[in-house]
Amino acid sequence: MKNKLKRSYVISPLLLAACGSSNTNDNNTLSYNSLSEPVVVILDRFQTSTSHGPQVLKNFYGEFQSDSTEVTVIAEDLDENKDPMPLIRVYNDFAPDVINASWGRDIDTTYPFIGEYDDAPEHSSNGNYLEANEFLWKNGVTVTASAGNDGTEGATNGTFANSIFPIVVGAYSQYDDKIYAWSDQGSAVVHYYESGDGWGIEGTSFAAPRVAAHVAHIKSNDPNISESSVRTILEKNSLYDFDAGKYVQKLDEIEDFNPSITTRVKVEAAFEIFEGRNPSQSELDNWIFLLDNGIETLGSMAQQFAMDGIQTDDVPPIERMQAFYHFWLDRESQDTEIVDMYNDLVRTQDWNITFDNFIEIENIDTEYSFVYNNYDQLVNEVYV
Repeated sequence: MKNKLKRSYVISPLLLAACGSSNTNDNNTLSYNSLSEPVVVILDRFQTSTSHGPQVLKNFYGEFQSDSTEVTVIAEDLDENKDPMPLIRVYNDFAPDVINASWGRDIDTTYPFIGEYDDAPEHSSNGNYLEANEFLWKNGVTVTASAGNDGTEGATNGTFANSIFPIVVGAYSQYDDKIYAWSDQGSAVVHYYESGDGWGIEGTSFAAPRVAAHVAHIKSNDPNISESSVRTILEKNSLYDFDAGKYVQKLDEIEDFNPSITTRVKVEAAFEIFEGRNPSQSELDNWIFLLDNGIETLGSMAQQFAMDGIQTDDVPPIERMQAFYHFWLDRESQDTEIVDMYNDLVRTQDWNITFDNFIEIENIDTEYSFVYNNYDQLVNEVYV
């Protein structure tokens, strides 16, 4: 977490009332000392007490109802017509640790697939959204974004948050835990699903700030945590499910704040690298049991998956890049390594070539090649 100064921000009376605050003094300022607290910016529409932003803010606060974690929250009204683009403007003004972007538009969709990585659309004159999100990733800012409510398969309405770097959040029902049909979906697009119900309204806009709250908890526990480790902790606390015809990860709360590379993380990595998808919860539990009890090795597991060919399309790119380091090097990826791998992927347009390149770059002692998929090598070389 970056060092921050004591600051004051003007908050409108409408917003204070919407968030349940009784602070309605004449200058409407909210003062705080953020030297040790994570700073979260809710970037949204806050024109009136019944507009979108206050509802998003309520769902963020909902995750802290029975919690003593101290978090600084800034409600910033979104203006897409100012330079620089909104995410960079928030970074310059507030030095946040987390930004939640639940506001989206139908014309803006993400582009998670490999053939489009080098074709980042510029939706306005305010700059390249991919470059902005990459900049935030490299500077320790987590961006959470709502997936959208159009029931789209394989795309989202992330607007200015769109790229492979933000955490894109879909919605499930708190009543039956099923993904809503109206939630935008896509195995390579949506990272996690959270409850999309809040205070009588529904939407992915209200699922995203709940994940932002989880990240705030994580960064409160470890102010210097990397973006890669944040993702690993989220993954370790997710429940896997087969829902809406796909293998998905659902979040509810953070119980394990340890980002260490456990058997679970390695099993997840094998699925993400070789199967190109998330496991079901029963698959995950079974493989953890087999590895922990010496019945199988990580290498024999990977061999079984690789025998059917290397699959690449059904897991978010960030997770697959991290999995490379979890599987082959038994460590967390560095945030700069993720950017380097992303840039190599832009150049090669081929996961297998990029993975082989990084086997060489990282000096991994293996005869295995993703391009040639000589899977018998995996049995003898990789162990838990």
